[in-house]
Amino acid sequence: MQHNDIEPDGGLDIRFSHVHLYVDRVCELSAYKEFEDSIMLFHKKYDEMTAGEGRNEVEERGNSPSVDVGRQLWQSITKQNVDGNYSMAEEFASHGRDIVKQLIAGFGFRVTGCHATSHTNTVVVTSKDPNGIQIAVSAMKRGDENLHEEDANAAVEDNGPYHHFGPSNITRFYQAHSDRQGIAVLAFEVGYECLEGIFRRYAEHHPELVPKEFKNGPVENDNEARIFEVFAYYKGERDTS
Repeated sequence: MQHNDIEPDGGLDIRFSHVHLYVDRVCELSAYKEFEDSIMLFHKKYDEMTAGEGRNEVEERGNSPSVDVGRQLWQSITKQNVDGNYSMAEEFASHGRDIVKQLIAGFGFRVTGCHATSHTNTVVVTSKDPNGIQIAVSAMKRGDENLHEEDANAAVEDNGPYHHFGPSNITRFYQAHSDRQGIAVLAFEVGYECLEGIFRRYAEHHPELVPKEFKNGPVENDNEARIFEVFAYYKGERDTS
């Protein structure tokens, strides 16, 4: 993409795009699609079970599904379609859940994209609104979870210019956050001609916040987009680390 060094008169054209989570695990795409089908079947069967009960609109809004009825229905659906980490007899625990499945079941989101490398899996979860929420979720593949940052940096990365999918980015995030999953990236889209101006400001005022991959400026992906990444804060004193 061509650009010039003159910034638009109206200032930066910038808007929020998506968040990117680095988490403990991401299943294969087929597992999430199977889970989505089970959720849709659950809603369909529950509506059929409760049809004709004569609740008016006000009662419907205040009505919650019976936990026992819902549990029995869900178990009947998942007998032949059960997650490998799920036991029908286990007590519910709020921690250690699959974040992607929580987004699917709790908010009605759906997996609409995926990307895999030799060491990482990523899915994209979005709301029904095409202009709504977009969440990328990445994790190390099974067997690579305990890679140290040095090993991850040395690993052959087949993520191309997409550094945010690489194992080195994920291990670096975990080491900086006490080995806890979380929101790793806040992503923004900027208008034509704006990205060079942002890079110049960081290079001048906060050069230590620019990762080595972007020291020479934004990375251009042919026929797709130009990307520039920065760290959100210093590890130590300003301008030193």
